[in-house]
Amino acid sequence: IDPRTGKLLAMTGSLDMAYGFGFNRAIQPQQPGSTAKIFTYTYGIRRGFLPNTLFCDRPLTILMPAGSKTWNPSNYGDKYRGWLTMSDALRQSLNGVAIMTALGDVTDADTLNAVGNAGPDSIVVLSRLFGIKSLWKPYPSVAIGAFEATLLEMAYAYAALANGGMYHPPKLIQKINGQEVPDDSTRSHRAISEQEAYIVTSMFRNPLRPGGTGAGFFGRVGFQFPAAGKTGTTNDSRDCWFVVFTPEIVVAVWVGYDDNRPLRNGTGSSAAMPIAAEFIKRVAGQLQFPDWTMPSGVELKKFNSTTGRIKSPDEPPEETDLEAVFPIAASENKN
Repeated sequence: IDPRTGKLLAMTGSLDMAYGFGFNRAIQPQQPGSTAKIFTYTYGIRRGFLPNTLFCDRPLTILMPAGSKTWNPSNYGDKYRGWLTMSDALRQSLNGVAIMTALGDVTDADTLNAVGNAGPDSIVVLSRLFGIKSLWKPYPSVAIGAFEATLLEMAYAYAALANGGMYHPPKLIQKINGQEVPDDSTRSHRAISEQEAYIVTSMFRNPLRPGGTGAGFFGRVGFQFPAAGKTGTTNDSRDCWFVVFTPEIVVAVWVGYDDNRPLRNGTGSSAAMPIAAEFIKRVAGQLQFPDWTMPSGVELKKFNSTTGRIKSPDEPPEETDLEAVFPIAASENKN
């Protein structure tokens, strides 16, 4: 997708193109898993959390509305990291922190009450601004992609982030009888502010860096360039996702079976990411690979991924360093 215009540049719905023409999996709903954290962490930034806000990653029990059972979400591999920043939790795709972000909880309590919490509902509303039309319910599990969306919907949601918060609806038909179909700007809208989009994009660059779930991406492409992205893997590896985006292109990949059986040892990074990397390699000659332009009112800061302490420019680099963009006033108050 070209995020600047909403033009669909390419779409493949099947390994068998003849069969896929009749059954296009790119427009069939699937669970997006952790790729849906684009909405969770955008909501977190909008409610006042910062990239270095601290959360305690631990096993959780979520109290659901009356008549429902409690819910015990878990991280991939049932591993927990303790205290760390929101950016680091995104980099490692930790489900518990995403749920805490949705519920607005920065405590270390083992039991969280979701009854009457407005966070999940706000995430559903936000997803609509990003073009999600599939039916999502305001449950805490919406924070980690429990409800279905199509690959096309998710790709265009990330395109809005790539385009500085401006959403363009899918433009699937480019020409009719050789004549260019004009853009319809009345169907475009601003999903989030340019500053919010730049902050969230800076956080989504970290999954592609060392220690992130998509850290192998640039190695597969063979060169570095400004990009952000996210992996996604649902229960039992039934859905494997990878989305990578730059200011000029969004590439989204889903891998799975029609009968919903698991992929053996499949993850977003092992099954979907190599496809996106190969695509970028093949079209690299047609791309410019520009970086995003920083809007006013924000600035880039380095910070300790475990403690959240913002580092001064003259401090030596450390393995625990992360970087992200902050509102200027907020970053000045974090030292």
